[in-house]
Amino acid sequence: MDIKQKFYCFRCKAEIPKKIKRKKDKDGNIKGRCSSCKRICIFVDKDSLNGKGTSDPSTTSTTSTFPSIDHLILSMLKKERRPFKSIGRGVHNGVFYIGTVLNQGKKEFDAIVTSDRHIYVDWGKGEYNQITEDFGLNYRFPLFIDCMDNWWSNRSIEKWYKDGYSVDIKQLYNKIVSLNKKYMIYEDERIHKYTALDIIRTYFFDLFPANNRTYHHADPGSGKTNQLMLYRALSFNPISSTDFSSASIYRIIESTSGTILIDDFDNLPEEQKSSIIQHIRTNYKKFKTIRADGNKKNRPYAYNSYSHLVFNNVYGLGHDLVTPERLITIRLLKHKDAKDITINSDDNFWKPIHDDLYVMTLQYWEQVKESYDNIDVEDLNSRELEVIKPLLAIAAIIGDGVYNDILEWYKETIKQEKIRDVTDDWEFLLLKELWDRTQYKDDNEEMRVFVKEIAKVIARNVSDPSSDNYKQTLNRLYAFVGGKLKGYLFKGGMTNGVTRYEVYKKRVRQVLDSKDLLKTVEVVDVVEGVTPKSTKTKDIDFFDKNNHSTEEKPSQYDKILEIRKKIEENRKAGYTIDSEFLYNHFDHGLIDGLMKSGQLIKQGNGEYVFGG
Repeated sequence: MDIKQKFYCFRCKAEIPKKIKRKKDKDGNIKGRCSSCKRICIFVDKDSLNGKGTSDPSTTSTTSTFPSIDHLILSMLKKERRPFKSIGRGVHNGVFYIGTVLNQGKKEFDAIVTSDRHIYVDWGKGEYNQITEDFGLNYRFPLFIDCMDNWWSNRSIEKWYKDGYSVDIKQLYNKIVSLNKKYMIYEDERIHKYTALDIIRTYFFDLFPANNRTYHHADPGSGKTNQLMLYRALSFNPISSTDFSSASIYRIIESTSGTILIDDFDNLPEEQKSSIIQHIRTNYKKFKTIRADGNKKNRPYAYNSYSHLVFNNVYGLGHDLVTPERLITIRLLKHKDAKDITINSDDNFWKPIHDDLYVMTLQYWEQVKESYDNIDVEDLNSRELEVIKPLLAIAAIIGDGVYNDILEWYKETIKQEKIRDVTDDWEFLLLKELWDRTQYKDDNEEMRVFVKEIAKVIARNVSDPSSDNYKQTLNRLYAFVGGKLKGYLFKGGMTNGVTRYEVYKKRVRQVLDSKDLLKTVEVVDVVEGVTPKSTKTKDIDFFDKNNHSTEEKPSQYDKILEIRKKIEENRKAGYTIDSEFLYNHFDHGLIDGLMKSGQLIKQGNGEYVFGG
């Protein structure tokens, strides 16, 4: 290398002082740290800097030993950009790997352990990185092992790497089922099998293109925290976290591929709840999460946030109902025979099982992948199969009995979820109210509804008007109803400063059908026993209790008796029978006639009762 020749930084074009160290890389380019831009750059001569060098290195003259700009560009184009992967877990070039951290004194080194029983180490800054250079894995975050509650022990890694250690997936499955039965009571024994498969699934999670999350809807004192602690003791790289509002959790997920565990979802701030619900809805497949880096540049980054999530609560998910294809819901009841045993997930008792699950992953991953690719269930639609397929793939390896039990349990669960409790589902209540008002009209006959009026009807079903939070609920419902009606593409407008929409039967039916609620809304009465009111009014000969002479009397009499019966039933159920209730659920003309004839009498508290 001619030290007298002048060098220039290819990046910032600054002249490089002779004292700056430089060396050739494997492509023949001269590199060093530029004294001007302070980065590792390629150094070139003046001709190459101005684009006058040769693009063919074989024809480079003795006076210009540097490649031209074209040559540098072409050399860079020969290398494809490699996407970032997680160091925590994955498949790379047909090999499954799991990340860990090795220690030498106070120094820590990222490492990966592979299914072909190799270990690759990043030996530190400025040193050789076997993970990127030899194994070829491109990753941007180190393994944030301190964020994990438990990890693979070095002793178990050594057994896999050096001693040819192996495990039996069936024995591990049976052991987890047995432990779950020891600590948990379920009316349906098959839920213990689901739990064991779900824990095992956390290790193979990345093999599947789509995954559901697990949600425990539990009574107080039913053991929901104990169940979560069993997940914490045995899941892949468990992380107990609730902070989904910042980019840090997504860095942690991309780094560790960890299993996110959330206890007492009810107690989280609303912002956190919304973030978690959004995560469940959007990251059930390998979609990236975009977050800004938070510094002055505010540069957006795309994070791989595809990981399992297990959470629980007492009060349900309310109007933020997550669609069934994103969750499998396990319902826990407080049991009189429940044992007062608390799981300590940090106890050393769990460590050998946890270690063996890591070994199981490297040993069985190809069988699980093949099993997943070959599974098809004819009587499940594509979305239903997508939810349960990862678990069926694992169950098929364990045995036909487990496979059949889980498949039948899942089919029963689907049926039960379709007959779900809709009394706190805001969207269902809105669609039910719209259906009640339009079902007897022609398909395209428009009917005017007001946002505030509909919101008040729903509010009475989900909140006690005398409660402290009723006004807050009502205000939220105003925004919810308005947003939904607009989203359903109904025409909107204003009347005397009040928002209105023109709704019609055909569109309401389409929305119900798209959400698989049409059959439910036709069967379920939100206000139990109330007949949907007819929106077609007509002149009616009202029943005169002192005159039985007209032919219309028997049918009209039956209608009034039916209304009377339904009003009393709903009064006993706690509903306020005021004018708004009556007009919302019965024929307007019939109610007007009953009031005018004195058969419906208004009391001092605003409620109506039948006279006589």
